[in-house]
Amino acid sequence: MPVLAYLRGFSPRAQPALVRPTYARELMGEVSFSFPLSMIEASFVGIVATILFKVGPIGLATILAAPNFANFTSPLWARHARPPCSRRCTRASLR
Repeated sequence: MPVLAYLRGFSPRAQPALVRPTYARELMGEVSFSFPLSMIEASFVGIVATILFKVGPIGLATILAAPNFANFTSPLWARHARPPCSRRCTRASLR
């Protein structure tokens, strides 16, 4: 299953040995900070959009979902932004 293999790549054990301790802390911070922040941002923007711009229900749902959609897709964009050699080079340097 390619989805499970992709998700296993986020495990700290799947990372290079030198970055495992900091990666684990960074992963916990990303999980615990980004979603509440996006909910607060979406709530504020949703209220402003409803009151000032008279946005309908579909537009409001799109505005409220946008920050969470960005959080879900950011690992995908980060993976595609890496140079193709980065994983091989990192593994080769640790041997």
